[in-house]
Amino acid sequence: MNTEQEKKILLVEDEAVAAAATASLLKKSGFYVVTAPDGEKAVALFREDASIELVLMDMDLGAGMNGSDAAELILKVRDVPVVFLTAHSEEETVNRAKA
Repeated sequence: MNTEQEKKILLVEDEAVAAAATASLLKKSGFYVVTAPDGEKAVALFREDASIELVLMDMDLGAGMNGSDAAELILKVRDVPVVFLTAHSEEETVNRAKA
């Protein structure tokens, strides 16, 4: 349960170990974290929860919707900061994130 002091972050990461480690670090830093393993779940969670203040989005979410497509749908719901996380530095990936 989050309190008024905790800021709520939506963490979107398909790698379970990376999601758990990142969520743990964020929680230790005082954030309330909800996680989604894919883009479809992320969009659904965001639509259901108006208290999410930041989205940390993996670019490559495996099969299904990628991170940039999920972010585009999230931003159509409301304006919220989206920070992309990726191990990929290819120009195409960077350009998708910028768009």
